[in-house]
Amino acid sequence: MTDQPNRRGRGRRGSGYRGGNRDEGNRRGGNTRGRVFHQHRNQRPPDDDRSLHHGTFRSGIGLSDSEDSDADISNHIASYQYTRGRGRRGSGNRGGNRDEGNSRGRNSRGKEFRQNRNQRPQDGDDSSFQRPYMPGISLSSEEDSDIDEHRVSIFHFHREYARSSSVRDRTSRYARDTCAGSRGNTNAAAQRGQRGNSGFGRQDTQQMRSTSASNRRGTKGGQNMNKKGEKHWKQIFGYSRLLELINKLPSDVVFEFSANIELLTDVLDCTNHSDEMINLILNCLSKACKYTGLRQQVLHILTTLEASEFLKVTLLKFIVKLKSLSEVSLEEYEASMLYILNICKEIKSRIPSSMFQVVGITTILGQIVSKLSDSERPSSQELILAYKHLDDSNEEEMEQITSDNNKSYRQFNFESNQQPPQDFHEIPVFPEMHDIHVDIYPFLRKNKIFGGYENLQHYLDVQFRLLREDFIGPLRDGIQDYIAALKRPKEKGNSPREIRVYTDVQLISTVCNSSGLCRRVSFSCPGFKRIRWESSKRLLFGSLVCLSTDNFDTLYFATVGNRDLKDLKKGLVDLKFETDASEIALLSEGLILVMAESNAFFEAYRHVLTGLKSMHRGDLAFEKYIVTCETDVDPPAYLQRNPRARYDLRPLVDTDVIIYDKSCHHLRGRQPAYTFSAQSQPAYNVKVSNVRNWPAPEMLHLDESQFSAVQMALSKEFVIIQGPPGTGKTYIGLKIVKALLHNKDIWCPDENNGSPLLVVCYTNHALDQFLEGIIGFYKGNILRLGSRSSSELMKLHNINSKRMALRRDRSAPLAFFRERAKARVHMNSLKAAINKISERIEAAKREVLHEETLETAIGQGLWRQLIHGHQLLIQEMRAHGFIQPFGKKKSAILEWLGYGNLTCGQEPLQLPSLSTTRDIFTGNDQDDEEDDDEDEFIDAVDEAGGEMQNRLMDIFDDENYEEIDDDGAIAEISNMLQTIGLTTNTVALDVSSIGKEKAVGTEEWTFDRKQKKAIKKTIRKELASSDKMNSREVTRIQNIWKIEQKDRWRLYRYWVHGYCATLQNKVQLREQEFQEACDIANEMQLHEDKEIMRRSSVIGLTTTCAARYQSVLKEIGPKIIVVEEAAEVLEAHVITTLSKHCEHLILIGDHQQLKPNPTVYKLARDYKLEISLFERLINNKLDYRCLALQHRMRPEISRVMRIIYPQLLDHEFVKSYEPVKGVSKNAFFIEHTEMELSDADIKSHSNIHEAEYIVALCKYLLLQGYKPGQITVLTLYSAQLFELKRRMPKSNFNGVHLTVVDNYQGEENDIILLSLVRSNARKNLGFLGIENRICVSLSRARKGLYVIGNFQMLTKDKLWGKIVALARKEKMIGNSLALYCQNHPNDGGIHAITANDFKQAPEGGCMKPCEFKLKCGHVCTRACHIYDKKHKEFVCMKPCERTVCELGHTCTGICSKKCKKCKITVPKIIPKCGHVQNVPCSEEPITFACLEKCDIVLACKHTCQNSCGNSHTVSCQEEITKTWPCGHSSTVKCCKQDGKCPKQCRQILDCEHMCKGTCGECFYGRLHKSCKKDCKRPLVCEHLCKDKCSNCPPCSRNCQNRCVHSKCQKYCGDVCIPCVEPCEWQCEHYSCKEVCSKPCKRPRCNHSCKKMLKCGHECIGLCGELCPVVCRICNHDKVLEIFFGTEDDDDARFVQLQDCCHFFEVSGLDRWMDENIDSDLNKTSIKLKECPKCKTPIRRNLRYGNMIKEVLKDIECVKKQMIGNEKKIDEIIESIQEGIIKLTTEDRATVKQQMENMSKRPVSVQNFATVNNQVNFFARLSGLEKQHRRETDAEPMLRMYSAGFYNDIKCLRAFIAKERNYFTTQEVIDIVDEFDRLKLLLHFLHFKVKASGRVLRFDGKKKVDMNSSEDYLTDGKRLSKERKTFVQEFIESMNDLFPRTGLGITDEERMEIVKAMDLSKGHWYKCPNGHVYAIGECGGATVESTCPECKSTIGGSSHRLRGDNALASEMDGATHSAWSEQALMENYDPFEIRF
Repeated sequence: MTDQPNRRGRGRRGSGYRGGNRDEGNRRGGNTRGRVFHQHRNQRPPDDDRSLHHGTFRSGIGLSDSEDSDADISNHIASYQYTRGRGRRGSGNRGGNRDEGNSRGRNSRGKEFRQNRNQRPQDGDDSSFQRPYMPGISLSSEEDSDIDEHRVSIFHFHREYARSSSVRDRTSRYARDTCAGSRGNTNAAAQRGQRGNSGFGRQDTQQMRSTSASNRRGTKGGQNMNKKGEKHWKQIFGYSRLLELINKLPSDVVFEFSANIELLTDVLDCTNHSDEMINLILNCLSKACKYTGLRQQVLHILTTLEASEFLKVTLLKFIVKLKSLSEVSLEEYEASMLYILNICKEIKSRIPSSMFQVVGITTILGQIVSKLSDSERPSSQELILAYKHLDDSNEEEMEQITSDNNKSYRQFNFESNQQPPQDFHEIPVFPEMHDIHVDIYPFLRKNKIFGGYENLQHYLDVQFRLLREDFIGPLRDGIQDYIAALKRPKEKGNSPREIRVYTDVQLISTVCNSSGLCRRVSFSCPGFKRIRWESSKRLLFGSLVCLSTDNFDTLYFATVGNRDLKDLKKGLVDLKFETDASEIALLSEGLILVMAESNAFFEAYRHVLTGLKSMHRGDLAFEKYIVTCETDVDPPAYLQRNPRARYDLRPLVDTDVIIYDKSCHHLRGRQPAYTFSAQSQPAYNVKVSNVRNWPAPEMLHLDESQFSAVQMALSKEFVIIQGPPGTGKTYIGLKIVKALLHNKDIWCPDENNGSPLLVVCYTNHALDQFLEGIIGFYKGNILRLGSRSSSELMKLHNINSKRMALRRDRSAPLAFFRERAKARVHMNSLKAAINKISERIEAAKREVLHEETLETAIGQGLWRQLIHGHQLLIQEMRAHGFIQPFGKKKSAILEWLGYGNLTCGQEPLQLPSLSTTRDIFTGNDQDDEEDDDEDEFIDAVDEAGGEMQNRLMDIFDDENYEEIDDDGAIAEISNMLQTIGLTTNTVALDVSSIGKEKAVGTEEWTFDRKQKKAIKKTIRKELASSDKMNSREVTRIQNIWKIEQKDRWRLYRYWVHGYCATLQNKVQLREQEFQEACDIANEMQLHEDKEIMRRSSVIGLTTTCAARYQSVLKEIGPKIIVVEEAAEVLEAHVITTLSKHCEHLILIGDHQQLKPNPTVYKLARDYKLEISLFERLINNKLDYRCLALQHRMRPEISRVMRIIYPQLLDHEFVKSYEPVKGVSKNAFFIEHTEMELSDADIKSHSNIHEAEYIVALCKYLLLQGYKPGQITVLTLYSAQLFELKRRMPKSNFNGVHLTVVDNYQGEENDIILLSLVRSNARKNLGFLGIENRICVSLSRARKGLYVIGNFQMLTKDKLWGKIVALARKEKMIGNSLALYCQNHPNDGGIHAITANDFKQAPEGGCMKPCEFKLKCGHVCTRACHIYDKKHKEFVCMKPCERTVCELGHTCTGICSKKCKKCKITVPKIIPKCGHVQNVPCSEEPITFACLEKCDIVLACKHTCQNSCGNSHTVSCQEEITKTWPCGHSSTVKCCKQDGKCPKQCRQILDCEHMCKGTCGECFYGRLHKSCKKDCKRPLVCEHLCKDKCSNCPPCSRNCQNRCVHSKCQKYCGDVCIPCVEPCEWQCEHYSCKEVCSKPCKRPRCNHSCKKMLKCGHECIGLCGELCPVVCRICNHDKVLEIFFGTEDDDDARFVQLQDCCHFFEVSGLDRWMDENIDSDLNKTSIKLKECPKCKTPIRRNLRYGNMIKEVLKDIECVKKQMIGNEKKIDEIIESIQEGIIKLTTEDRATVKQQMENMSKRPVSVQNFATVNNQVNFFARLSGLEKQHRRETDAEPMLRMYSAGFYNDIKCLRAFIAKERNYFTTQEVIDIVDEFDRLKLLLHFLHFKVKASGRVLRFDGKKKVDMNSSEDYLTDGKRLSKERKTFVQEFIESMNDLFPRTGLGITDEERMEIVKAMDLSKGHWYKCPNGHVYAIGECGGATVESTCPECKSTIGGSSHRLRGDNALASEMDGATHSAWSEQALMENYDPFEIRF
């Protein structure tokens, strides 16, 4: 390969540092190695050639194989620090040439060179060794010199680091792990095709360009720009605001920065800050960076800082300035330097790819810190120590990079003195490949049970390795066994033992749940149908699984994310993959995997191991006791600080006193006041360290051992209290906690910085029990964390309730609440969308899909064939007499497959064997009938159930407690679903429901149940097959209806495959977004929980939950921790709960009962992992207290326990227990020899004989009178638990406790029935051989203990041998249990050997009949019974013999019931009506309701329909024929004849649809009901309108427009903001200089892409375009799939569409894009081009960007026209505001409501115009009403028509007031016509009244016309055009006879007359015939005269008007005459304009 010195690197054009060729490099370094140099120094070598001899590939750093000179490498490092090479074109390292750089010395640099190095060079300058170009950095000569000097001085520190061959790989891995999803550079690189490891992201490049541009424009312009920008960010991050910020909590700083990240960027990019401002910025950044919560937000802040000018320029200047200061002057900057070190430490930790930048800064800073080495100031020493730690970590980082990371572990080692091969901090928590495939087992050392550890490192190393091996070991051993079994399949006994293996595993879909992003997988396993998932430990939540496609050569790790029993029974489970999501995405659909499951609960391991790794020297509290095992225990640190402290122990004396915390609301911070008894005074003011100062034990209600334990607990800092069974461990724990809480001011004196008391328990039940005890005496802020509690009392104290309280109080910052709600809404919307897609994918694989769903996948040609063939089939069947049922549309694809209603059953079906057909996915076909009997049995908690309870935590399960904008969330979810097209039905045949009623697709099937089941299995088999057609076969199909049935299914599966692939692509586009949203939401939730925990006084949690919250606990730092059941907890779990702030640890437990339960038995036994911290410290002689007096077991039982606890004493109370009823012995061991059964699946055992015996004994005891809650049934095995449960129905045993022993630790009950189970020929004891389990099993009973087992076999065990020997000695063992009858104790009794023997006491007594005589005289019918001896509850069921009436009738009831009144009927006369009726004997006739039919006639002329004795009919139900005003006739009930016409309107509306309203609803055709047809018109944005017909609003979906820079965040109907970023369409051949939104001025580039894919093959794309994700070699079939016909050309190149991910051959796609969309369409149509395959609109593609931009420009123009400009909208709003003032109150409220509703959605000018139209319509209505009132006042006779008129007005008003986006054409027509009708009606009524008051002669035609006009206006029908014309002509003709004014003049003439007369209102009157006249002066009538028109009398006298004259209000609008009291105010108008 030839050298290519000018060839650029793997970055974009111009981004690489241009170095010389290999020969030149060898000449410089003298290297003579002969390896071929790979093209040039900066190009990454092939993956198979990663020799250490190669120079490390880094963007902007090019090294030859030889060692470069110091100066060159220094330049490279400097280049990297300022301009990392992955920038865009022109951003690479350019400057002076090599000779100039080497010859230029420090003192020879001049101003000209300084300007040159900051000036961007010309593109033509290709010098290989140019000076680095550093944009935006302009330094003086002196500063430049200093910085370069420092840069060169740190070269030696970097040198080996920079040349390490593993830098690239390690940095990439770290960057991927820590910066995924952030705005860091690695993510940007990944999106551009993984062409490098680092470099500028998009923001960096733009920043460089802007900075460079400002430098070119000059300093003045830059200053102006800065001033303009500073004014903006100073409002949020100015000097005073930062001063406030440094005094806030770190979380508040993070929230403030995160919420204003853009302004933070502006602050950090400003380069002219003062020193004070820099110090403030560093302080705030340091506080934010060190915050351990909210990792996503902190990472975002760090990436912003890392990419800013602050780190590259400002900080460097600041440090250089510090170097010149003296030691004294440096003192004031020590804090600033400490901040810098903290920031660098966090950047290096979270963004390892920025290692060089951090090392450079710290190296320079180190020279300054060295000046302070002699200083003794604490601040200086702190600074020096911080620098040393950071410097050491830098060196370790370099050593780690150059070391081999694949070291193999050493063998198991029992010797503890060997040194580990590496620091355990370097070992990852999660397993890696070498952990599974090992030749040498990992290095392990035993847990030291005697003696101390060397140091903390030794101790943590042992614990970490053992715990890690505990969850990895079973997986490794099981996988190795599985691989060995595959190699020797015929050998027996080599099947995997440590794991469960599942086969036929397939990835089905992506699902989202509370665990995050999961994958739903299908699986199978041997004996699947026999698995009882309810009790199985398989696939428990959190279990670790490992999947593989190649027999575990490749591994994919995951944990069980959700365990749904219904899904498990179908062979489905949700997994949360821990492997990189990109690797999972590469697994092709249909790929078969194998899955191995380990029982390890990985979540608990993960957090504990992480906690162990985070521990370093000084982090572990009580290290001297835990690590070195010192035995002298000191007092708590808080007592040492306050030696005079005195405790008040009076609450321990007065047990009824309730303790209050100062935080209680009623105290308001005041000290609570208590009232103690006088006898409690000795317990006041106790010095706990002085034993003599304590009160007597009896006063404190303690025995001696308890008293000693409490003394120790309050006076020592490390306390161990052992409590044998029944000695009161919980009681003592509560006493201690009560004393500590009451004296809280001693250990927590600072109220403002309180420390909660932490209570940790192993089980949820123990935690609930302990916290309930605390709640009983303490009123304070108690918090319970852990899994969901069954305790009702705990519900108010769980985390969800506390979250709700915090949100209600709004006590957290408002910014936090907003961010949390925003994150939750976004996460839920994504979750709903992804889950909806996943449901579709699952449905596609389980059901038969409808052809409409598969239309895109089928393709247009085959689609037309399918539909056409279906139609022909229907026609053919009809021709043969088959009538297809109407109604639901039938599926064509179902008929085509032969299972439709037409074809199913036409040919004989091959019914498969029901036992051999495999189900879809797995072969796991569950019968349709579920086990409905499950709820009939009592509840039982087995091992699996108990473990699930402990695993499930409610940390993030608060969906029901969210206070978020539900409407907003629903809208976002709906929009997202609409966007991806998931709101329609998909299934043609619901296969899962075949055999059930209403199953989709089987409505007309006539098969019986057995046939349907056979069909179901056949279809499932077809759906499960992986045999499908390929694209070549599909293209050869001529007619799909003529291919064979087998090929039809193969074709169908091809379609489904394409459909699912499309859906999966949609999911993949949202997966990363959801995971990021989920992480943010969870971090916000964790932060909220931390705030709740910080405010709590007591926190209770389980060990599992403590592991989850350990980071929060360390931050909160509880000073006192109480651990109950401490002996059951693994040591690592305890120590990770401790923080260095803990000052008092109290461990309570009993190591002789249950121990910790490691997963690997070998680790427990040989490596002592089962030894708890509790037991280990007791073994090492640490002082502890053991309780001695037991208060539980009666002496017979405690005697057995003394074998284990020789010192155990009995309290007097236990000696007074009554004997167990009905049993001769209070404790007894029933022995037998019946053999056990084994359950291989759950690895458990059962014994049928014992199960039956225990159930029979339990029933017998219940019959003795014991309550169910007094009895507990225990067993040691889950299989036995299931056998017991099956025999204990709720009807008989509800309330009896049934559980396994391990879940009953800490519990007790009156009677314990214990089944030991084990009985086998091998004499294998299993759990029964473990002393701790024996102890727990035999110590739970108070009054009675009955144990059944094979004791002959058990005697082989030493402990059991002692127990059996004692039992035989005390005669407590035998093969039969002696029972006696309490009623007949002298009889022989029963000896129960088997369960059948208990039948001799059917009712708990004996076989004798009960002889008790009842009060009624009858004898008890039962057998001898113990319960209800006095028969108070007995119910006599014999017939009653008593007489109940005077007629001698006998009672017909039973004896035990009260006799009822005689019901025998006799004839009686009813007084009210005289009818004779059969009336009950005891009832009086007057109260009897006569049953004869009533003959009364109602007002409606119908006969009453009720009986004689009831009230008359109110609503007549007789049917009548009603003729409505519209002319329609219909049959209605008589009572509803006043309703509306029910006939269908059926008129054709303006939208051309038929009206669907009724005639009455449409007001007889006047105002039509809105058309409810779905619009479905395509909007301009190409979405279909979701609204109803003719009501298309602006689109409310989320806008889909986006470019490479950003995505539009507006609604689709809003106008998008044009992108003004530089165009990204750049390649080495062409470039575009325009902004992104403008058309590109460059041609398409047709050169081949030169990039390499991940697989190592050449990209098949084009230069400058997005690289397709497929490879011509790796994905040969996909690439060569024929579509355009040119895909199989050797030089074919492909373009991938970003919107749908489909890819096409470029020449074919160019033709497709360039041709017209459809020749039939008008050229003016606006439509985006669509993907030729899936029809997805093409919105994002650089190659076709100009076409896209042109269409989008037209769309935006249309949007602007629809929305309108602001000026137009303002005019309309002004018009609305003016008009609304004139409206009535009702109309005004309607309009305001419309405006409020509009503010909640996208609106356009049309929406505002609609409201304006409403205002105008309402105004016209008001005008009509006013006009009618005026005329009514003038003509009182008009009032007779008012009711009808106002009713029409009301209807019209309601119609106008309906909410709508705009008025449709039909609505406007209807409203206008109705206005015309009402206006004409007013005119007509006026004339009609006039005519009625005058005697005029009308000709016949006039009368007819008047009647016709009245009918047209009042018959209720629509005023048609013809009717309107007729009425108008009639009214015009009437105007000649009856002028409306009485003058026969126009309004203009009337106004002129009024003006001329100059009279005020009320002077105008009219004669009886309507002629108008005026009265002057005061306006009152004083004389009479005659009308000049008609000669009638006018006027009046004494200011009184004649009765036949009237006020002419129509003349001037007066309402009263001028001479009247009313006129004084009502006729006065101050604004009246006088004419």
